[in-house]
Amino acid sequence: RSVSLSCKGKINHLIRLPEFFRRYHPSFKGVIEEIPVWGADRMGSGGNASRCELNNGELHIVFGGQLEPGRGVDVLVRLAKRLKEERQSVYMHVFGDGRLRDLVVKEAGNEHGSRLIYHGKVSRDEYLEFIRDLDVGLVITVPGVSVPTFPSKVIDYFVAGKPVLAFVEGASDFGYIVENVARAGFSADVSRIEDMYAAILRIKGKTAGAECSSLTLMGQNGRNYFLQNMEVGIVVEKLLSRVKLMLLKKK
Repeated sequence: RSVSLSCKGKINHLIRLPEFFRRYHPSFKGVIEEIPVWGADRMGSGGNASRCELNNGELHIVFGGQLEPGRGVDVLVRLAKRLKEERQSVYMHVFGDGRLRDLVVKEAGNEHGSRLIYHGKVSRDEYLEFIRDLDVGLVITVPGVSVPTFPSKVIDYFVAGKPVLAFVEGASDFGYIVENVARAGFSADVSRIEDMYAAILRIKGKTAGAECSSLTLMGQNGRNYFLQNMEVGIVVEKLLSRVKLMLLKKK
């Protein structure tokens, strides 16, 4: 017998999902097969390269999804307030709708240099176009979650060739994969506001001069990681090969 777990990326880099499964199913004696999340390469040759050399040192971050409790929206607003207070030239572009929409609208509507720009709910095609034209993709989860997660929104960022800021719970190795395996951005524990803020400033430091090339490279790394591990054709091919191998072993 075997069980398939939807997970994330290269198997030899994954440690938490098998442990999590066995913790809740200690009597299971079969083989665990790990299947990465997948997506289609809707942008062909990739998104626009980083245009930080045109931004005069500004950093434009994209965050899209449901504006609901448990989606990191409150963390997003706290970070935007901090950026405004310290007059950092970092702007967060938010897309989506939900029960916390008013929280986002309130911060976006603040005068005197709000760092949060709310675009509302747009079509998927429009959203993908915005991703192509902005600098960095943002992923935020919530602290205190014991189940390891792999936010699927990173697929759009990887496909577009954009660096990623991954602010995730301690139970997940998603941030480790983004920063140390894919080498496609920076990560921080979502329960530590100072670490998240430092990660934003760290990536902003790569928007000027020669550092622009390293920002572009991170985006390319993310896209390459997607094409090698998460593109739907690759995932299906690997899955079928594993199934064939298991069937051969049964003969």
